[in-house]
Order: sequence, then structure tokens, then C-alpha cells
Amino acid sequence: MKFGVFLPTANNGYIYSTNAPQYMPTYALNRQIMVEAESHGYDFALSMVKYRGFGGATGYWNHAVESTALMQRS
Repeated sequence: MKFGVFLPTANNGYIYSTNAPQYMPTYALNRQIMVEAESHGYDFALSMVKYRGFGGATGYWNHAVESTALMQRS
């Protein structure tokens, strides 16, 4: 069995809340998450593709990094 992580490629990740920490998606943030996941033995990362956010009070998913470029091996 292989284990992986979902990368937060859009602002605020998968949490739609005004009480949750707010952050912008960046290559550096996603790289940090993946490096940490690899150090714990995770095998892969899945990156969602989002081209349009939901807006509202949190601006949920209004900002996203391009998934295909993000997933390129460095």
C-alpha cells in the first residue's frame, strides 16, 4: 500500500472557514509540505486543479498555483 498527501494548491486549502488560518498557495509552501511528507515515508502527492474560486468572506480558492507546473520534478 502506498500513502500520499493532497497539496494545498489554492488559498486556504480544503478548509472553508473564516476561523481557519488563511494562507496563500506558493511553490515554497507546497515544497515544504512534500519534503516533510517524504521524511515521514509518504510516497506521492496529489495536486488539485482549480481555475476559479468561490469568493465570499474568505476568498476561498480565489488564488491558486498552476498544478501541472507545480508537480514538475526538480
